[in-house]
This record gives sequence, C-alpha cells and structure tokens, in this order.
Amino acid sequence: MTPTTFSVGYVQDLVARADHPVTRAVLSAIAGDEAEHEAFGPELVARKLRDMPPARRDAWRAFTGRLVRGHVDRAERVLQRLAPEDRRLDRWPEPDLAALGLLGEARLALLCRRTCEERLAPTVVRLGLG
Repeated sequence: MTPTTFSVGYVQDLVARADHPVTRAVLSAIAGDEAEHEAFGPELVARKLRDMPPARRDAWRAFTGRLVRGHVDRAERVLQRLAPEDRRLDRWPEPDLAALGLLGEARLALLCRRTCEERLAPTVVRLGLG
C-alpha cells in the first residue's frame, strides 16, 4: 500500500528497513493499526464534507493547508541544506537508526516530500481540501 498520510509513510519505511526482530514486530503492529486508520480516514472525511456548509468546508480547507504546509515546509528547510545529490533516500540508509525504529532528519524530510507528492496531495485535492 502506498501511504496517504505522513505517519504511514514513515512507519512503512522503518518496517521495510528494521532488522531487529523486536523493533520490526513493534513497527509492524503500528503499521497495521495506521493502515486501518488510513483506509478509514479519507472516506470519513468525504462523508462529513458532503453535509457541510461551504463556509465550514473553507475552514477545513484552510486548516488542512496549514497542517500539510507545516510538515512540508519543515522538510524543505532540511532538504535545502543538502547537496542535490544527497536528496535521495538511498543516500541515507541509516541501518543503526532503523534498528531502533528511528529516522534521521534527512530521511524523514525525503519521506515527507515523497508521501506528500505521491499520495497525500492527490487525496487532499480529491477531497476538495487542496
């Protein structure tokens, strides 16, 4: 499954890379729980928005924009400090951090950007919030 939320993108990346059995088990449990939320979330939002007056939908659109923009802006500040050739996930394998269930700043920023561009932004647009 391709993530539509930042947290799912982060956790899925860690599950794929964590080699410690306990860390992997904990992250897999978290990923399963997050996947359920992710599948339910957009449908719930779509149903709620259908019955909402335009002014409230506008408020939700503004809130969503601020929330997503906050994540993306933080990521972009980190990425701007990196050389262009370092703006790739394969440049940040971080096996020691993955073993602990952690992400470094650069990898987190790259995952944020990828999740937003590939899945979150299109979902937000489809919901009429972008």
